Amino acid sequence: MALIINDQISTDGGSTSEAYLNIQKIEIVKDGGLSVFLNLYLNEAARQANPNDKVSSRQIYSRVGLSMEDVSADLNSESIYTVAYSKIKSKLEGNGLTVSDSL
Repeated sequence: MALIINDQISTDGGSTSEAYLNIQKIEIVKDGGLSVFLNLYLNEAARQANPNDKVSSRQIYSRVGLSMEDVSADLNSESIYTVAYSKIKSKLEGNGLTVSDSL
């Protein structure tokens, strides 16, 4: 599972309109929230060719904090990863980016 950012963004590896974003790990924070660490790639093909070939962008988070209030209601019916992807997608769209799901 991943998210694809369909808008043109600048990264340290060049510009892309197919940025591929996936979750590296999720940590439970002592105060009751989640810290979600993200990997960003130029596109899905770059991810498939070399999972270590990550890029960074000032427009895309490398880590997202989510409060338990944000995720607890959805955790009853969805996996923690599905909920995290949904919340991250909403945050990115709130920043004006067009984001699609990649299964």
